[in-house]
Amino acid sequence: MRFLISIIIMTGLCIPAMAGEGMMVFKTIPRDVDIYIDGEFKGKANEVLTLDISEGNHVLKIVKDGKSREKKYFVPSGGIVKVELSLDGTEKKGRLTFNFIRIKPGTFQMGSNDGYSDEKPVHTVTITKAFEISDHEVTVGEYRKFVESTGYDPPSKCGSKDSYKECSDCNWNKENVEDHPINCVSWEDAQSFISWLNMQAGKPMYRLPTEAEWEYAARAGTKTRWSCGDGEWCLTQMGWFDKNSGGKTHPVKTKMPNYWKLYDMHGNVREWVQDWYDSDYYSKSPGKDPLNSSGGSYRVLRGGSWNDGARYCRSPYRRYDSPGRRLANYGFRLVLLAGQQ
Repeated sequence: MRFLISIIIMTGLCIPAMAGEGMMVFKTIPRDVDIYIDGEFKGKANEVLTLDISEGNHVLKIVKDGKSREKKYFVPSGGIVKVELSLDGTEKKGRLTFNFIRIKPGTFQMGSNDGYSDEKPVHTVTITKAFEISDHEVTVGEYRKFVESTGYDPPSKCGSKDSYKECSDCNWNKENVEDHPINCVSWEDAQSFISWLNMQAGKPMYRLPTEAEWEYAARAGTKTRWSCGDGEWCLTQMGWFDKNSGGKTHPVKTKMPNYWKLYDMHGNVREWVQDWYDSDYYSKSPGKDPLNSSGGSYRVLRGGSWNDGARYCRSPYRRYDSPGRRLANYGFRLVLLAGQQ
């Protein structure tokens, strides 16, 4: 008989844990599996067992009918992890989600004199408040919870709103892509996902990054084309783009992070941000915490993607599209509102 235990480490989607804590939610097949953490009996998962647990490494042990199995897990603060562990040794790889990195306030040079016209002029921007940004792009597995819970239109098609067509590059119906970034999502889809998360939390907790926050986080204190340097060779170590992706997305967090421990800021999927697009915005944007909320026809995307050339994965590169448009290289990541982790 195969005994399966599903473990979800959660914060924010139900009762928020204290800073430095995660939350384990156990559901088992079959029921009545004994749960031990670090050698201490925690209860039977005969229904849903919810436990607060400190950030760090822990040993989980499951016991049933004289059989047992144990494994080490790292519990992040402010993260969600799903792991499936069975007594017969088979295992489905888990996925780390919503691990937020705190970015301190600071000043940087936004834009580029070597790029396109909408990247000019280079101007000084100050981020006056700390913010917390997810260390990876929202994955298929994370987005699937939203779709299954709400019946929201799954991202299996792409194109312009009201005329979506089947798209073979959409990850939604592919196998073994739960840890890949969700793609074929519009800006409006991202906002619907965020609204659902906030509704689950019972208060506003999540949003998209602003364009300035995104570039500040992507640069991670650097002034080069990519956060690793000016040579394209370094991009192969940090991102999935047209020369190394094989024409598809890849699991998040499989390339090197930048200096602030953020993954896939260059490549994999382009990322929607909060701002409306204005090609001349840099010439008139405020010097502190800029956000273009003035309206328009397009929203901004950042970061480049699996089918983009290296030039389009640079830290200052700006892309834009209609907020209802879905393409196979469009995705997003989250910002956690201050004080919520």
